[in-house]
Amino acid sequence: MKHYTLLILLLIPLWLSSITLPECLEQGDSHFTVNANTEIYNELNFKSDQAIKSRWYPQFNISGNYNDQSESTEIDLGELPFAVDFPRQETNSYSLSLEMQQVLYDGGNISRQRKLSDLQYQSRIQESEAEKLQRHLLITSLYYQIMLSQSLQQILNLHKDNLAAELRKVSAEIEAGVLDSNNSLLIQEQLWKLAEEITGVNYRLREYLSKLNRLTELSLDENCQFENYQAELFFPDEIIRPELQNLNILTQMELTQSRIAGSGLLPRLAFNASYSWGNPGYDIFSDKAHTYYRAGINLSWQLWDWRVHHREQAIHWKQAQALQNSQTDKKEMIELTVLEKENEINKLIENLKIQTERRDLLQQIVENYQQKLEAGMISAEDYLQQSNKLREIELEQSATELQVSFQKVMQLFIMGGEL
Repeated sequence: MKHYTLLILLLIPLWLSSITLPECLEQGDSHFTVNANTEIYNELNFKSDQAIKSRWYPQFNISGNYNDQSESTEIDLGELPFAVDFPRQETNSYSLSLEMQQVLYDGGNISRQRKLSDLQYQSRIQESEAEKLQRHLLITSLYYQIMLSQSLQQILNLHKDNLAAELRKVSAEIEAGVLDSNNSLLIQEQLWKLAEEITGVNYRLREYLSKLNRLTELSLDENCQFENYQAELFFPDEIIRPELQNLNILTQMELTQSRIAGSGLLPRLAFNASYSWGNPGYDIFSDKAHTYYRAGINLSWQLWDWRVHHREQAIHWKQAQALQNSQTDKKEMIELTVLEKENEINKLIENLKIQTERRDLLQQIVENYQQKLEAGMISAEDYLQQSNKLREIELEQSATELQVSFQKVMQLFIMGGEL
């Protein structure tokens, strides 16, 4: 029981320091400033919709005026058989009015404006989703590059141990006079070359860690353990990239603007009324301030505008066609990228089969060498070299499995899917 407890205590730090891909993506999203814009976009969309919808509400205005003129209206009817006394009009006039206007029909302009506003909101959301997807692709790439670099480090170190063992054997044979010193120099040159390669891998690993820390604000170092993502992936039936969806929305926006331009030639109908106080009112014979009102329906219809609206419609139609062409081209490029990923995955799976056969073969060789070592027929270094080769092919197989997972996750994101 004590042994199990000690083992658990030793493994706890490893479990605590283990990093997963979903964790990195979640951390990257939480520190992604564009995510904060979503709430702003929601508020902007609500306020914009309310502002456009309010055009259907009755509009109330208060207006007032005061005028002073050089003369007033005089009526001369000539000589009449009876006496008529017309009140003399003042040379000044004034009024205070409460006016109301209610739109009855606007050619569908308000409803199309609301639709355009909603499409603009959807476009902003898709732009944010596209930026989020690019960040996911970058984080995933760095995550797996770190794991592959760590795997390559182990492979190179094993290769280094094999060369060091070979150098010791050659040095012993040189001292025995069996070989000349050139054999030792050749191995030393390979060791220096290998050391240079290990240094390059170490620098790249630190670079990947630095970038991933910057994107996720995690404190990752070379001692962290990264887990391969092995959960089931659910690929969408078709490509649903936010860039494609945004191009489709932009196309709908152009078509909506085309319809708005076309509605400029439709009739407008509005109800208007006013209640006023002033002098003179509608009764020009009155010489006292009084209240008066009016109510009616106003119809306006622009019959000819020198084809201005027609040209605006044509412009938006052409822009919509251009966006549709861009969407088609973009989709074809994404489909080609997906196809490349599928071919790469198939190639890696074939490599895995070959590596499995090599591993099985090396396992037999190591078992034979172990028997020879126990019989005293070979040295421990000979056995160690073969054992390292087996370990090396196992690491290469593990790296290939990482590559397969890497390519599958990238293919999922390229198609617009999520983990």
